[in-house]
Amino acid sequence: MKKILLALTLTFAVSALADGIIADKLAQINKASVSGQIDRLSQNEKYLITQNLDQVLSILNLSAPSQRPDRPDWRRHPNYERNKVISYSDDYCTRVITEFKPSDRCQSLGAIFGSSIVKAVSVNGNCTNSVDTYFRNSCDSMVDLAGAQRPRTADLEVFSDDYCTRKLTTIDPGVDCQSLGDVLNGTQARSVILDGKTCVNLIDRNFSAHTCLDYQDGVVSRYETDGTRRRGDAVELFSDDYCTRGVTTIRRGDNCSALSGIFGTLGIRSVNFRGQCVNITDTAFAYACDSYVR
Repeated sequence: MKKILLALTLTFAVSALADGIIADKLAQINKASVSGQIDRLSQNEKYLITQNLDQVLSILNLSAPSQRPDRPDWRRHPNYERNKVISYSDDYCTRVITEFKPSDRCQSLGAIFGSSIVKAVSVNGNCTNSVDTYFRNSCDSMVDLAGAQRPRTADLEVFSDDYCTRKLTTIDPGVDCQSLGDVLNGTQARSVILDGKTCVNLIDRNFSAHTCLDYQDGVVSRYETDGTRRRGDAVELFSDDYCTRGVTTIRRGDNCSALSGIFGTLGIRSVNFRGQCVNITDTAFAYACDSYVR
């Protein structure tokens, strides 16, 4: 146990460098250690926490890239539909403060609503109980989001519960992550559906512009450079031994580092290829993706 705690101490000392998903994973491991539930971790996770940080980053393949993948020209549509953004003074999106327009000036709106407390926001019909803030402090972000492109495809649906029932937002290649992250900042992303398939319960993350960009990197990586969806032989990844709890499907050319921005260190325990289910050695998503992408 002393070795485990020492590794955790060294790791957390530099967790700011790892950022995002790695820090979230280490927090989960630390919680398991403190609560005496360390034996419930997978063998892969136990191995990770007994190594130094360099080894952890190498195994997870999740160290922050020097730069994000290119955002292709096709991701924004020239005649895009804009987001519909409405603020509310209660947690349940029943007491409207105002709807935002791209041409709004917050100085003028502030004179009317400036002292109101924004407690929830609706973006394209999805109500989110947001972090309470004064209207004047959130207005600029709301207006920016109202002027940004509305998702055109449901590539990645993000939810604030573990079961994909409370929808937080949709992320496609054209979403403006800065404005979306500013509006939904502080809310939790806890599960996702990628490409309209299985609900995947993820390690909980605070939603932010950084989180959105991580997710969008994974979305963009599923497209060819001309904007068409990637095709070809698919390998399905599962989080159980029997190919029943699906995580995602990977294809030749997929960027595993980008997809890890969505799925992090989620454990992969079986794969399905051409109709054949194979129970594999339990491993982290990043390693499994790199191993099986064809």
